[in-house]
Amino acid sequence: MKKNTIRVFFLTLILIGIGMIMIFSSSGLYASELFADQYYFLKKQLMSFFIGFILFLTVMKVDYRQYKKISGSILIFAMFLLLLVFIPGIGKTVGGARRWIHVFGFGFQPSEFAKIALIIYLADYLDKKKDKISLFWNGLCPALFIVGLLVGMVHLQPDFGTMVLMSAVSILMLFVGGALLRYLGALFIAVLPALYLAVWNVPYRRQRVMTFLDPWNDPGGSGYQVIQSLVALGSGGLFGVGLGQSRQKLFYLPEAHTDFIFSIIGEEIGLIGSLSIIVIFLYLFWNGLMIVWNTKDPFGYYLGLGIVSLICLQTFIHIGVVTNSLPPKGIPLPFISFGGSSLVINMISMGILISIGKHQPGYPSKRRRKLSTF
Repeated sequence: MKKNTIRVFFLTLILIGIGMIMIFSSSGLYASELFADQYYFLKKQLMSFFIGFILFLTVMKVDYRQYKKISGSILIFAMFLLLLVFIPGIGKTVGGARRWIHVFGFGFQPSEFAKIALIIYLADYLDKKKDKISLFWNGLCPALFIVGLLVGMVHLQPDFGTMVLMSAVSILMLFVGGALLRYLGALFIAVLPALYLAVWNVPYRRQRVMTFLDPWNDPGGSGYQVIQSLVALGSGGLFGVGLGQSRQKLFYLPEAHTDFIFSIIGEEIGLIGSLSIIVIFLYLFWNGLMIVWNTKDPFGYYLGLGIVSLICLQTFIHIGVVTNSLPPKGIPLPFISFGGSSLVINMISMGILISIGKHQPGYPSKRRRKLSTF
């Protein structure tokens, strides 16, 4: 368990370090043109890292079981933040969506906090209802109501990708917690018409699906970004064109430092470099799962499972989108894509995961931690 927590600690920092390099590489020219400062995005990400690192170290030391006592309050606070995005003067519209709140010059994306808030709440709920979760009305329904309420608020922003991500993690946690597959299957069938309408009745979402099926049908329009992403990945070859030498970041590939940063990674350090980063992620997931597997406390087990699943699914979706294996969604690559809110919340999540490992029976006491850095 101790080795797993140490590995999660350092693997997280390694991925963040890679992210800082790739953010500067992919955004330097864009930042120069837009803000006359090639370090603009790097400096913002570094500021978020320092905030996140302090919180990372703090939550590592706090007994994760403390969150169980305030899970309801955390959930209510997340809902309050989600409501703030719709208040004029506080919420900010970017790209046609109201996903940000700005207070005292600082911006934050509440949906990022809502992800971890929902995981904490469900972990507590599954621990309390472990004998009733297999029942529909008295076990599963109350949990589904809370999930539906929170993801519904995210959908109103609108943020369809985050809504799908939160729903997927919630269903996984409920299934592992004991919810019967026939109930979850019936739920999936029941929401299919609403899901179809949410996608097909919204022009830009419908266009994303059509672009996924055939991006070359409109190479200068809706398919442009995906095609440029594939060009970047193909241009990288086996070893890449060289760090900082990407051509697609020269205003060919939009959102190169955020939603499509893995494309620039593939172009600059090639297939070998891309696979190396995927291996780092897989090693992080494996060590996270080992912490979860060895957790004796049900609350810690579900909490850790939710955190690992969240990071894993975000990584899978991001890579799937840039390789055109999935329809386009605005999901950042954890720890690597530019985005202060995402980085801070992901670091907090990893700190909680480490705390779960540290507060299990049999974990070495301080007197025996001779080689540990924490």
